[in-house]
Order: sequence, then structure tokens, then C-alpha cells
Amino acid sequence: MLYSPAGRWLFVVALGLTLLLHLVLDQQRLSGEWVGLKLDYSPSLLLERALYALAIVGLALTVALLTPNLYVYEVTARYYTWLRPVNQGMEAVGKRLFPGVAGVMPWEPRAGGGTAANEFELGAGASQGVREVMRVRTSEPVSGAGFDAAPPGHTLRGTTYSTYLGRVWENPGLPIITQLPAEEPWHVRTNAAARRELVQSVNLAAAGGILFAASEPQAPSIDYIAQERFPGDLIALRAGARSYTVVSELPMLSAEELARVPAWGIGEAPALPEEYRIFLQLPDTVTERTRRLAAELTADAANPFAAATAIETYLRRYPYDLDVPELPDQVKEVADYFLFDLKRGYCDYYATAFVVLARLSGLPARLVTGYAPGSWSPTERLWVVTEQDAHAWPEVYFPEAGWIAFEPTAARPPLVRLAALETAGMGAQPMLEPLPPPPTEFPWLWVFAGLAVLVAVIPAVVWVQQRAGREDPWLGLLRWGKGAGRPLGEGETPLEYGKGLSEWLQTSYPAQADNVRVARHEVEALSRDVSVAQYAPARDRPAVREQAITHWQRLRQYLRKLGRR
Repeated sequence: MLYSPAGRWLFVVALGLTLLLHLVLDQQRLSGEWVGLKLDYSPSLLLERALYALAIVGLALTVALLTPNLYVYEVTARYYTWLRPVNQGMEAVGKRLFPGVAGVMPWEPRAGGGTAANEFELGAGASQGVREVMRVRTSEPVSGAGFDAAPPGHTLRGTTYSTYLGRVWENPGLPIITQLPAEEPWHVRTNAAARRELVQSVNLAAAGGILFAASEPQAPSIDYIAQERFPGDLIALRAGARSYTVVSELPMLSAEELARVPAWGIGEAPALPEEYRIFLQLPDTVTERTRRLAAELTADAANPFAAATAIETYLRRYPYDLDVPELPDQVKEVADYFLFDLKRGYCDYYATAFVVLARLSGLPARLVTGYAPGSWSPTERLWVVTEQDAHAWPEVYFPEAGWIAFEPTAARPPLVRLAALETAGMGAQPMLEPLPPPPTEFPWLWVFAGLAVLVAVIPAVVWVQQRAGREDPWLGLLRWGKGAGRPLGEGETPLEYGKGLSEWLQTSYPAQADNVRVARHEVEALSRDVSVAQYAPARDRPAVREQAITHWQRLRQYLRKLGRR
């Protein structure tokens, strides 16, 4: 599952092959024991056991497919935190065994992933498909004229990361988890200046857990969970829904206004709050040449925004390339590797290098993963976001203005910053109606569910039919008689039991005279065949047995009609 796009299918195939191997080896063991004990056995037992196993596996898969995915986040978070050293050891072993294969832990997704990860590992360029991820309708009016004119596009924030370890981003410890009702903000901003509201209606192709929204999401239209590093600092919003509307707060500061924002602790600006100093953290692996580059880029910057812009402009000179190799084991710090050795890459590298250079320059910064705006559909009047829009970008924390996004990735257009005056009349609109469900792909899940049911049912039916064909007639008759209330008496011969059961049928089922008459005839005929088979010459026994099977197959139909008392 870690090294193949097949995902759960690979797991199911592996489970089936493991079960088959177990059956074969166990059958060999049992056969050896039976031969050692000089016991006769049928080779068809392997097929019978395999049919049993297929039926059980098919039933288990069916139940698994139809059962909702229920979990408690705090429990799963603690479990994966506890299990992380084991997972990292498995990943290290996998890289040594398969150095050319990039593995991705399913609980630690890459940019734009559908779940909130505590860890985000930098690595080789991921293949990005064109599968649709979500559709987004916005409350903003269309800008410009013409049929193809689109409203302003906004990146869709998913998860933010605070701690950089050289090759990995993470959110250490357990977040603050708050369960909130629909439309209740997770945080009330004390200073709403330099912000405006935006309403978006989002329809996800599949419920993945994360609620995506522009800039700083505030109040979804559904019950949700807010994850915070500390009060007021959001990691992600979570819910299991596919459709929701959400109110976000967008910065409305122009570049000129941001240039007038002083640095933390300078002039009238307050000192950086102590809890935000985590966004200045850097590992010891940051190299001296990276430090020198940061100093050179920001030497002439008159303010924090100018310093951040200088870093952004410099990084946009690097070529964008998704086809980058897996990080060499000797690389301890990704930003240095990207800036001086690789000199190309994709959004993860650009954003990481920006944050490192910004923190070296005294700017509190963090990494954000999510999606680019996507493509505008003029016919449907909404944004269509696909897998290839997965994106990562940095944000810098400014006094009063809060978190401000930057775009160092060369493949993305530069950000357009609008002042409050320019955004007049673009406030929040009434809550949008949920979008209709997006076009669904072929229902593979239900096809697989149907196949699982067939896997469970068909072997059972085949087994019943084969068992009916293989069932010993005399044992079958004794089993029915015992269940009906006329068991074999001690010392009774087949002929005596046949005559006794025949008479018992006549007295026990007086209301079914026609069925009883035929059943009595077949019971007596079967008992005669069984008695003859015990004493007939060996060459005649197969024919007598076939005759007994014929009587039993006919008799079973009438015994079913009689039922049991």
C-alpha cells in the first residue's frame, strides 16, 4: 500500500494470495498427518476449504465496504503519534530495499492531501493526475466583461505546518481539538481591520476530512472540528461532509499598505507573541551559505514586506519542474539542496526555501498545503479543482495584518493584492446554496461490492450443490431421521431402520398421505440398497451405490415437503 498506486486493491490481492498460500501449506500438513495415521481422505477437501474461505472473505469485504468509516480523531492521532517511530523504521527499510521507489505514508499525505497530517515529508515530484477534487462557487462578482470572465481566484488552504526539521515539516505534539456547531466561528478576531469576508460553496469529489477554504476560514455551514496549535493559530478545519459553504476572511491590504507595516517590536508595533516564536524556529542543519543568501537578499529591505518580496522575487527565478529525483540520503536540509544544488523543483521546494530564508531574516513564517484556485468553468459559473492543482505556499505573520500569503513558485502567477478601497462592495454575500454533486465516475465501489457479494454467495451455492452430490445417502437419511424425531435405534440394521422409519412416517404425517406414500417407498428401497451394498461383491457395489444415490435424491425432495415436526 505504501509503494503502489493500487492502494487498497494491492492489499486485497495480497490478502487473497496469503490466504491461498496458507490453505495450500495447511492442506499439505494435514495430508501428511492423515497419511501417517493411515487414514483415507478425499483430495477434494482442499477445494471445499477454499470455497469456505472465499465465502468468509467475500462476506468480510462486503461488510467492510458498507460499514461507515467511524473514528475518533484524538484516538487516531495518539495512535499514529505512538506508531510513528515504527512507521519511520519501515520507511527507512523500504528505501534501502527499493532505493528507486518513492513511498508515501497514507496517513502523511503530500500537498493538497485530503487528511490533516502531523507530518509532511519533502521528496520526489509526485505524479499529478487530472481527476477532479472539488468544485467551488464564490460569492464574489465576476471581474471583467465577456462570457469567459471569472471572479478573482483564491488558493484553498487545507493544513498549515509550523516546525521545519530539514527534510520534514511537522506540527509537533497534539493539537487543541474543539468541536463546534455549524456557522459558529472557531475564533473571533479582536481586530477585523484589513480583512473582508468571502463566502464559498464547496463540493468535494470525496469526503476526505479537511475543509478547504480561501485564506483564513472562519465558519463552515456544517458541524466541524477546529485544530489549533495554540488558541488563535489554526492548523486545519475537519469534517466528514462532501458539501459545505464556508465564510473566510481575506486580507485587503495593498502592497503599499503592507510596506508601511513595521517589524515586530519596532516603533509602535508590539513584540512578537511568545507562542508565535515557533515560526522563527530553524534546525541546526541550515547551512552557512543559506544564511549568507538570506542576508544578501534582505540587506536593502526597508521593512518586513520588502524583505519577504525580495525573497519571493529571487525564488521565482528558479525553473519549475515536477520531475525531480528522490532526495539523496546525504541531504540533511532541503532548502540548501534546492537553492544551491538542485536549482529546480516544485511548490514544496519553493515554499520551504521561502520559509527558511524568511525566518533567517527575522520574519515569522509557516508552510501551507492545499490547492490552487483551479480552472474557471464559464458555463457552470464555478471553479473546478483537480489533482494537478495541489499546491504549497508560504505565509508571513505581520503585526495587525496577521498571516499574509506569498507566491514564490515560478509556475504560479504573482499574487494580486487589493486595498480596502479597491474591494469596496465585495463583502460577504448571503450564504450560498450547496452545489449539486459533481459528475461521478463509474461506480467502482458498488461494482466491487457486488463482486464481493458474488464471491461470498457463489462459493456457498457451489459448495451446497457439491455437498448434495457427494453426500452419503445412508448418512443423509439418518441425519434427517434424527432431526425429525426418529433416530437409528441401538442394534438396528439398515433394513430394520428403513421399515421402522417408513411406519413412523405414516403415523407422523397423516395429513400428507400422497407425499408419505412416495417417501415410504423410497426409504425402504434405499435401506435395501444400503443393506445389499454391505454384502454384495466388490464389483457390484458401485452400481448399487449409484442406485442408492438416485433413491436418495428423489427421497430428499419429499422429505423437504414433509418438513420436521
